[in-house]
Amino acid sequence: MKKRAFSPLYAFLYTPVALSARLFFRYWNVTGKEDFPKGKKPVIIVSNHQNALMDPLLACVVSPRQLHFLTRADVFKNKIFRKVVFAMNMLPVYRQHDKVDDMGGKNQKTFETAVARLENGAVVGIYPEGNHGNQKHLRPLKKGLARLIEIAANESDQLQEVQLVPVGIDYSEYDDARAGISVNFGKPFTVNHVLFTDEDPPVRYRKTMEVVKAHLSASMIDHSKEHYEVLRAAEHTLIFEKGYKNWNGTLAKLHEIKKSISSNLDPSVDELAKTTQQELDNHGTRFVDVLRAHHNKATYAFLLILLFPLSLPAFIFHYPLWLIIKRMIKKMVKDPVFVSTFKLVLSFALYPLAWLISVGVTSIFFDIKYVLIGLLGLLLSGIIALKVIDIWSDVQSKRNGKKFINSAPKAYEGFVKLLGEVQKILTTS
Repeated sequence: MKKRAFSPLYAFLYTPVALSARLFFRYWNVTGKEDFPKGKKPVIIVSNHQNALMDPLLACVVSPRQLHFLTRADVFKNKIFRKVVFAMNMLPVYRQHDKVDDMGGKNQKTFETAVARLENGAVVGIYPEGNHGNQKHLRPLKKGLARLIEIAANESDQLQEVQLVPVGIDYSEYDDARAGISVNFGKPFTVNHVLFTDEDPPVRYRKTMEVVKAHLSASMIDHSKEHYEVLRAAEHTLIFEKGYKNWNGTLAKLHEIKKSISSNLDPSVDELAKTTQQELDNHGTRFVDVLRAHHNKATYAFLLILLFPLSLPAFIFHYPLWLIIKRMIKKMVKDPVFVSTFKLVLSFALYPLAWLISVGVTSIFFDIKYVLIGLLGLLLSGIIALKVIDIWSDVQSKRNGKKFINSAPKAYEGFVKLLGEVQKILTTS
């Protein structure tokens, strides 16, 4: 494994992948980058892990410097794909269920490579939870990060004060294109005061990960399991009211609510929240759908009438390929947290290919300048089509919410009662 800090393939793919990601998500919110360590200071990013391969992809897109991610080893099984992921700065981490010979030795080699890259000014990324899951709470952290920091300090004087940057990633929807995304960079910190003491390694590692957990939890939406549904309802309400413009305020409010309700929340509110969420799930309705049901948007119809004709060329060209992509994903992907990743990757690969083929075919029959003008028109139509998709998605969401209200009046009564309790919590916390 090469000990370089810069990947040419990473640099080559950065711009098209960043553009694809920008188009894939509807709302973008990136905060805290101004605090990221400057220059070539060695940095370790620690992030929550909600959405499989989408998390490192988005971290790479928004990070000020190239990232080198410690990645689960099964990603490296395919020989061809193995070369690609190595070239993209990924390093394998082996776990017990990988059942490989000399697991400790192989992980030691990965850590040593990561240390060498840190010395060269690289930014190493690690998911200390060790796995992914789509619930919005921080799962127990593994000790591998503490071991990496310890090895780095022992191997190099330059890495005695390696800085850690917590990164909180959040999705409005895990598997939808045109959803919302937030990436929050927390304040850099160090763990030397608890890691490098005279205590036994297990104690030092545990205390180190407690410090990491506190910083990472503060940088992300980290709902407690005990009041999960209530906090999710508060989250939906805040984002619906405030949008993504004041993410730090929303995050601070959610952490404040979590602290305030931990000791004084009436258990009946928890039960009401669980029952309401179960009813919503049974009807295939999202919390935000019901919120949007009473949200008047008189401009919906006008905008659709105005923009749809301009978006029609893009729909005619792109929609059949989108159906193919969805069918491919249905056959290929079993774990729902991989759905959005494959949607983005397949779109990134297949749409430009379709454009190239169409340009090649049409240039046989028409002058190339007219073909390029047509392609530019198609791109502009595509941008308008994204707006049409967003408007139509809101319309469908509103209809879905109204359908829930009309078909499940008792469940809706519970929803209204829960919303009242959430508003009280938001007001008093």
